[in-house]
Amino acid sequence: MKKILCADIGGTKTFMGVFTLSGETLSLVKLQNFSTASLPSAEEGLFSFLAGEEADAISVGVAGCVLYGEITSPNLPWKLSPGSFAGLFGSVPVIFTNDVSAAAMGTLELSPECFTVLQRGHPDPHGVHAFIAAGTGLGEGLLVPSGGSFVPLPSEGGHRDYGPSRDIEVEFYLYLKRMFGHVSIERVVSGPGLVRAYEFFVESGRFPRSKRVTGKMRFAEPASVIAEEGECGSDGACAAALELFARAYGAQAGNLALSSLPTGGLFIGGGIIATILPSLMKMGFMESYLAKGRLGSVLEKFPVLAVVEPKAALFGAARIGANFFKRS
Repeated sequence: MKKILCADIGGTKTFMGVFTLSGETLSLVKLQNFSTASLPSAEEGLFSFLAGEEADAISVGVAGCVLYGEITSPNLPWKLSPGSFAGLFGSVPVIFTNDVSAAAMGTLELSPECFTVLQRGHPDPHGVHAFIAAGTGLGEGLLVPSGGSFVPLPSEGGHRDYGPSRDIEVEFYLYLKRMFGHVSIERVVSGPGLVRAYEFFVESGRFPRSKRVTGKMRFAEPASVIAEEGECGSDGACAAALELFARAYGAQAGNLALSSLPTGGLFIGGGIIATILPSLMKMGFMESYLAKGRLGSVLEKFPVLAVVEPKAALFGAARIGANFFKRS
């Protein structure tokens, strides 16, 4: 039996778990979640969590670009490198994976109740699976069929250019361009993007700034407050920001579907999804997803599912760790 130490390190939250591997079966035996900012570093946090036990491998899904042995993580409070783990863990192998690639792998480990079907489509279980997840940033990834199983294909598609289509979105784009110069889709479809949309509607004079909302933001994550207020419709600026977010999210999900043709399913995840799923549906997510002109009918064929299990990336990291032993 092998023991795998796993982590899903996001810009806001981190899940850590210890899994045992017996044959092909993974079992979660220890679990804890943390605020990412509270951890002195990834390796120190994992070492403390392991609490003196031994691990046969370490598998980490990280919010960043994992390429050529280097990790670029603009949304994390510290730097990560494979070599930094050797001091605490010695020769234990460490596998780094983009967190969305890990979440995509995690969908293969989840039971049906972990998903909400947004569009049934015509699923092909052996087809490409696509994953898009908005949280502190915006991540994208694919699962590509290979030899009877799937191989995760990472992507940094969240940093592609933002393409506004409605007049209000063009105004918002110009607002962001003055702020950042280059405007990626992540600047819009993310927790911070939702906050920027709220500020845009207030600063443009379309809605007044609510003292009640401002007060709530002092004691809670601003994006969560905007999502909550927008969901119930109690504040105009929050509702407008949430609708802009939902439509931009749907449009980018449609772009990913066009790029990958995910007959196995398009999966919508991220830390914010469970909170705003009802709003996504009523505020234009699927309408924008399908608004692809002559190929809109093609997108109707793909299953679209929301992943409501927050530990999907942790389970995916565990499976990636298990696959390491199959190769070694």
